[in-house]
Amino acid sequence: MYVDWKQKGIALLSYLWILTLIPLLTNRDDRFIHYHAKQGLLLFLIWIIFIILTYPLTYVPYAGIMIIAITFVALTILNIICIIKVLKGNTWAIPALGFYAEEWQI
Repeated sequence: MYVDWKQKGIALLSYLWILTLIPLLTNRDDRFIHYHAKQGLLLFLIWIIFIILTYPLTYVPYAGIMIIAITFVALTILNIICIIKVLKGNTWAIPALGFYAEEWQI
């Protein structure tokens, strides 16, 4: 499947947190863009859950900060990997989570 730069640019927005709503709502007919938009929405929701759940950990002196730092780095790396896959024109299911994004009927 050939993916042009316009599709890649719009799909790239999927992994930039709240901007995932733009490709999700505007390009329902393009399978490549919609695939990445659903995964981007899943990652965005994971970021929100991460922020909510780790806020109390900021009061734990060392262990809490380490857990927050490791999770932040892991989610950032996951976002970067997804962006690289978009720029290469590939579809890549996020391990252990991509299945849920594929099953969504959005």
